[in-house]
Amino acid sequence: MREVAEMEFGDKNTETYNAFMSYTKRMQKYTKILNHIVMQGKSIDMDSIIEVDGKKYKVSDIYSAVSAYMYSYDKFFSRGYRLPKIVVQGDKYYLGSFEEDFVDLDYRYSDLISTSPHSYEEIEVNEGKQVIGVCENGLICHDRVQEITQYYSLRDLDEFIRRDCFHTDITANARRVLNLHFREDVAEHIDGFRDNLMADNLRLATYRQNSLNKYCRGYQARWRKSSEHDSFDVSMVYNGNVYKGKRCDNEVDAIRERYLLEHNVVSEADENFLYNVGKNHINLRTELEQYIRGEITQLGLKKKTLELAAYNPYLIIRYNLAEECRKFCVNISAFKMSSDGYIINDNGVKYSDLAEYYVRGLMTRKEIQNQWQIKSVEELSHYQSMKAVNEEET
Repeated sequence: MREVAEMEFGDKNTETYNAFMSYTKRMQKYTKILNHIVMQGKSIDMDSIIEVDGKKYKVSDIYSAVSAYMYSYDKFFSRGYRLPKIVVQGDKYYLGSFEEDFVDLDYRYSDLISTSPHSYEEIEVNEGKQVIGVCENGLICHDRVQEITQYYSLRDLDEFIRRDCFHTDITANARRVLNLHFREDVAEHIDGFRDNLMADNLRLATYRQNSLNKYCRGYQARWRKSSEHDSFDVSMVYNGNVYKGKRCDNEVDAIRERYLLEHNVVSEADENFLYNVGKNHINLRTELEQYIRGEITQLGLKKKTLELAAYNPYLIIRYNLAEECRKFCVNISAFKMSSDGYIINDNGVKYSDLAEYYVRGLMTRKEIQNQWQIKSVEELSHYQSMKAVNEEET
């Protein structure tokens, strides 16, 4: 596998490619002039004219050409996605952790785990139908009638006591926390976990931004008869336009290309809304409660989030989290590559199929931890639930 996913220009990118080649030719032309400016060893006014080989050039034009070239190079050749290390042993690929990760570790145990005493108090409201657990970093609220547990910020406590209840609906909480405008905005959970109604997990989004905060495989696979191998066509729809990435020969390159396409196409204002499994807590109720009670730090919660996601190497590569995992010494499950180009587990099950269950919260903790040996998606506890969801969406 290649260390860097390089840009390939197809018919759709011919105009852009020609523009880049034009900048390159201009840079070749101006190299001698730039050398002349450097050799003079003094500051030159941007509006001044310099003469080289009998020809006159405006300095501002030279610098404009350089800026255009650097912007074009950065956009199309500096791809910004590098798998930090891949080790191949037999038919398996390993992304980490490695011995040097433990040597270079830059955090202490106390950065992840809090060893100080934790305060905890329970307050009953709504005639005992609801109980509020007041913790170090938030509220753990249980509704005994609906049998649901949700999480809120400490700043909400006074209002809950005054009202003698807490709201279990995101709309009501968004109206209170975010000043929600119903026709214009959407209230969403940043971490995808619907029970996490803490103020820092709720935000306003446009409908476009809300759609970005959804898991997406990011490619279409097609059987290629000529080589008896699938091809992977990468594309995305954003702001009403279809953007195409390169056609890839394997799933690793395809999901890296999709990640790069997202971050090249999506505007700076919308980029924070892109889905990232490394920030998603839909499978981490226990760990989130540990953080709210003050047993682990935010850094500790981040490590536990990565640990759970790393049982599926497809998700780590898809969201460019391999380097983050190595920083935390999180072990990423090894994987194999099938003959038709997919990331698979020891029994030939596609990790991308298992990822669909993980991101929807349809796997038990045991199933998450044993993805490497699952024999088929049909044996998963929520296979029928997923099948029903897929049929409904279709």
